[in-house]
Amino acid sequence: MTKPLKSNPGGQLAPDEVIGRDRLVARLWDTLEGRSVVLTAERRMGKTSVLKKLEAQPLKGFVTIRRDLENISSPLEFVERLFDDIKSQLKLSDQWANNFKRVVKSLEGLEVEVLGTGIKLPEKAKSHWKKLLEQIFKNLIEVVKKELQKIVFLWDELPLMIDKIRETEGEKVAMDFLDSLRYLRQTYDNVRMVYTGSIGLHHVLTKLKKAGYSNAPTNDMEIIEVPPLDQENAIELTSALLLGEKITPQNSEETVKSLIEGVDYVPFYIHSLVKELKYEQTVNPDVVKALIQKAIVNNNWELSHFNERIDTYYDADLCLLIRAILDILAVQEKSLRFADLINLLKIEIADVNSEQVREVLKLLRQDHYLKRNEQGEEGFYFSLIKRWWCLDRGLV
Repeated sequence: MTKPLKSNPGGQLAPDEVIGRDRLVARLWDTLEGRSVVLTAERRMGKTSVLKKLEAQPLKGFVTIRRDLENISSPLEFVERLFDDIKSQLKLSDQWANNFKRVVKSLEGLEVEVLGTGIKLPEKAKSHWKKLLEQIFKNLIEVVKKELQKIVFLWDELPLMIDKIRETEGEKVAMDFLDSLRYLRQTYDNVRMVYTGSIGLHHVLTKLKKAGYSNAPTNDMEIIEVPPLDQENAIELTSALLLGEKITPQNSEETVKSLIEGVDYVPFYIHSLVKELKYEQTVNPDVVKALIQKAIVNNNWELSHFNERIDTYYDADLCLLIRAILDILAVQEKSLRFADLINLLKIEIADVNSEQVREVLKLLRQDHYLKRNEQGEEGFYFSLIKRWWCLDRGLV
């Protein structure tokens, strides 16, 4: 029996309200048995909800610690928050904390200010962040080993934090920080980390590589994507939301089909559409299609982000090529072979470099603009974004 659910687009969902992610969560736990994970997805896909589900439903033998790292801009601040998380969430003894404080004091006689369950480290400790980070893990591992457990750190917005460290502390510190996290994973076999965030880590790494970074700080981690829902789960979510909002559609099956297909099975847009349907006198496939078109035209879902972020994500000398590629693919009924795309690009840009196009296509796939099919043809990942792109760029 379907359990009613209230629509809550962009809001916080309880773990039991997250529909359609059980198989993904099971896969993540299966992976975390052996290695850490980089969790990727387009915005609005529900990465944070997946982290919350992992936190709420730990596999036997695992303990989880989750934190949003968005507001952290230095390694020392990260050490402070990490100490706070471990002490409070694992309910560790004062002796554990005192061991850490003694290490801090051994560094130039520095004192630790206690703030509730957390700490405030003195500014002079800034140059010792790496030693302090390693000490926290060393002390932590002694605890979890006694319990025969693995510990999983669920870190949301990690790429954003690394980029802030790069901006405030410099590229070298950001590089060292990423390398330190990898060292800790390699050193302690019962530590796992899950990285995710609203921007791709590859963008931050590209900036660091331009500054001379040559390491691969995540090559020991498995990359797992949070995909759109499958049809069965999208139907389940939509049915639960319609029931929760007391909406009785005409031609229910076709209405649900129009809704989920029109928004590419993405949970956020499903929630958003059902919320709008609450205020319609009649609910049927035509009404659903009209609401989707209205959202696209009025930019209700901030789809303009997909164009605006191009200038932020990519080098200035690539932006013209990127928009040309997306313009061409947006007006195609079907995906294009590489050779056909090159020929169409030559009409727009005289000196097209095929190898550069290959690299750009790879970037656009990483950022979920494009998807390559089994025949190797390129097309938009999301039909919704394709429709918006055509409208915004005046291609229709």
